[in-house]
Formats: sequence, structure tokens, C-alpha cells
Amino acid sequence: MKKTKMNIVLIGARDMTVKFRELFSESKIINILGVLDLKQDTKDINTVVEKISGGRRVDSVVNISGDDKIQQRLLKIKSLDRTLLSNHGAGLLREIFNRYVLLKDSLKKAEEELDVQTWGLGKTNESIRILYKELDKKNQELKRLDKVKSDFIFIVSHELRTPLSTMNEAIGLIIDEITGKINQQQKSILIIARQNLERLTRLINNLLDISKIEAGNIALKKKAVDVKDIVKEVVYFFEPKAKSQGLELKANVPKEKIEIYADKDKITQVFTNLVNNALKFTKEGFVQIDVCQQAAKIECAVLDTGIGISKDDLPRIFGKFQQFGRIEGEGEKGTGLGLAISKGVIEAHGGSIRVDSELGKWTKISFLLPRYSTELVFRQALDDAVYSALESQISAFIIVVRMDDFLKMFNKLGQQVTQLMTRVEQLIKSSLYRRSDLVVSHFDEIAVFLSDVDKKDVLAISDRFKEVIQKFIAEEKLEKDITFSLGMALCSEGEDADSLLRRSRVNLI
Repeated sequence: MKKTKMNIVLIGARDMTVKFRELFSESKIINILGVLDLKQDTKDINTVVEKISGGRRVDSVVNISGDDKIQQRLLKIKSLDRTLLSNHGAGLLREIFNRYVLLKDSLKKAEEELDVQTWGLGKTNESIRILYKELDKKNQELKRLDKVKSDFIFIVSHELRTPLSTMNEAIGLIIDEITGKINQQQKSILIIARQNLERLTRLINNLLDISKIEAGNIALKKKAVDVKDIVKEVVYFFEPKAKSQGLELKANVPKEKIEIYADKDKITQVFTNLVNNALKFTKEGFVQIDVCQQAAKIECAVLDTGIGISKDDLPRIFGKFQQFGRIEGEGEKGTGLGLAISKGVIEAHGGSIRVDSELGKWTKISFLLPRYSTELVFRQALDDAVYSALESQISAFIIVVRMDDFLKMFNKLGQQVTQLMTRVEQLIKSSLYRRSDLVVSHFDEIAVFLSDVDKKDVLAISDRFKEVIQKFIAEEKLEKDITFSLGMALCSEGEDADSLLRRSRVNLI
């Protein structure tokens, strides 16, 4: 059933008439019939109300003026006694109206402010877009210039290294008097020249190293390396220099073997840089090399009792061409690249490096490297091979040779199983004809990574593996105990060693 609206006549609305009509324009319960401004006598009000209503039913007459005298005069008109709203009711309506006006004004003000803010935000967003575009443009230009700089350093350094090496050898021949006799003054001059050539060669080698590190082209020849051997070599090399400065060079390393999977020459270079820096900035006391084993890592550190590094300088310590505590004038000078190169080398090995220091007292530079394990070698070798193949955009496959029920066989035959796996790995290597083919093993698996081959080649190679393995097992009379499974997978873009291994384990051949 449709509800009937209440028809109302307002009295004393004055200049609020328009706003009152707006307030109730969409009301479902109230309909404003008209507004009376009380200019006429209240005696004629009944006639006026009827005129305003136009013959429509009038449910209520409301004195909205808030004037109590007017309300008392209206109460005396008998024709309005049923329809006249009480003072209290009229006050409530007036309060509602006032709050509506305030709310509407507030909303209008808020809309205006929002419009201003929206306009400003739009302008800000447009400015940000322009700034980002400019920033991206400048970043691209900086990258281009940095690459040009790195390429220039690499080319110039590479071109300079050969003539410098030739000059150094020639001076060496003259100093050794191979080309003829020279006097002591000539020899002294030539020795100084050779020392400067050697310094220039070190600078060029450092520039080449930092260029390769920044380009991500640092080549690592990894193998199992005993850190103790590296420390021993470094101490032997620097001990005379330390003694000449009145310093003690100490090494604190465990007695047992401490192996890492690393490029020995590169890690030696890191130790050399750190010890050389320590000796350079230590006037009294000692320089100490520490090595200790952790669960899965090896921690190495070089501690000195030198001049230290200020807190402000610590964040920049591994930056290129950074030198702290350098004294002007005579004395050994560096390039400021040693620590940057050391950081790059350590990170290329999957490690981390840090520095701690107290100005005027001591400095300790320590780095962590992964401990050697067959699993580490296995994973890293395959990761490197996969990355290299994908970078070169050549097809590559992996063949995985797995001993079935390895744990069961190990419990039954013991170390004989490990020896069998080693022998099978050797047979697989000998059945390959290319030096570029990679063979690595871990636990019960031997992985063979083949690059630049097609599926037909891979199937032929796997057949060859099966043949040599079956022949070996037969010779060892282990046909009833030992069996092997072979799987293969094609290296796909965006893949890593783990996913390649997983696919090869289920794709049996």
C-alpha cells in the first residue's frame, strides 16, 4: 500500500524558503505545500493557508520562525488548532533544517577543496611522470656512459699490459747484465724503472679485474682448496715486509684441513689485498689472519692494530678508488681498488664481506665463504653450465646416471658402493670425446652436461654409457646387486640446475 505524504504549510521561513524546499524536495513523507511570510494579519491566516494549499489537504501548519509570540497568536485561531504543530515539534524541524544547512555548506566547501586537491594531484602526478621519464632517461645515459668507461678501461688496460710486460722483461735482461756490463748507477736507475713498471702493471691488472667484476665476466677456476695453504703462502710472502716495519704477522688457523670450493688465485688475491692494506696502515703492533669453521661456511679475517677507519668512512670502504688514512708525500700508494676487487671476488664465490673498525685502534675485515662439499660442487658446476649455455643460446642436455637403491646397497656393501660410483664416473668421462662436456657427481647421481648437441647425439651418448656401465658391472660380477637408471632433459630458457635435474629424473631412457 502506497503511503500518503504529509502536506505541510510553513510559516515564517523568510529567506530560508528555497532551502526548505530543497531539503524536502525528495522526501517520501513530507510535502511542502507553500510558505507564509506573515506579512498579513494572523486573523486572515486561515484564508491564506487555503489559498496556498490550492484546495489540497493540509496536515500540518508549522511556525518555523521560532518566535513564541507568533506561535501564541496562531494558537488562538480555532481553525488551526488541529493542524498547528507545537513549538517543540517546530523547534525540532528547525534544528534539522539548521543542521542540514551546515552539512550542505560543509559538503560544498569539501567539494571545492577536493576539486582543488584533485587538480593539484593531477598536476603533481603529471610532474612525477615527467620526472620519472627524465630520471629514467638520465639513468640509461649513465649506464651507457658507465659501460663506455668500463669498455675503455678494459681495452686500454688490455692493450697496455703486453708492451709493459715486454718492457719489464727487457729491463730485467739489462739489470741481470745478459746484454752486457752496466755500472752500479745505471743498475740503480733501472731498478727504480722496473719497480715503477711493476706498480703500473698492478694498476692495470686491478683496472682489468674491476672491469670484469662490474661486467659480470669474472672467470673463476674453482676446485677444492685448503685455506690453510693459502694463508701459509701469504704469510711467507709478507713476513719479510712485516719484520722490516717492526710488526708481527700472525696466523690463527685450525690444525685440520679447511676446504672451500674456490678459485685459489682469486682468494689468494683477496688475502694479499687485505694483508697489504693492513701492513700499510699499521705502525706498531701486529697483523693477524684468522680462519675458523662454521656449520656450512668458513670465516676468514684480517685484523690489524693500525690507524682504524672512522664511522663516516665505513659505508664507503668497498667503493672504487676509495682511500682512507692516506698520508701525503713519500711512501707506498695504492689505487683504491683493492677492497672493491676483494668484495667482487668474494661475492662471485657466493660469499659476503664486512668491515669493523675503531678509529685510532684497530680494523678487522672478515669474509665468509661456503665450505667445500660434493653437493656444493655438484650444484654450482651445473648452475654455471646451464647459465653459460643459455647465455650462448646453444642447445644443451643433461644425462643423469643414478644407482638404484643406493642406500640399500651402501648398507650391504659399504664403501665398495662409493668406490663403484667413482669408477663409473671415470668410465663415463673416458667415453666422452669433448673437453667441454661436464661430468659431476654427488651421492647416488652422476650428471653429464652436454652443450651444442641435439637429441640424436644425446641418445647415442646415453647408449654408450649403458654399454660401458653394464660391461663394468659384469666384470665385477655384481649384476644381481647393482643396477643403474639413466634419465635426460633438454635445458630450457629460464631454467636452473634444480629444475633440470628434476625433469631428468623422471624422463628415463
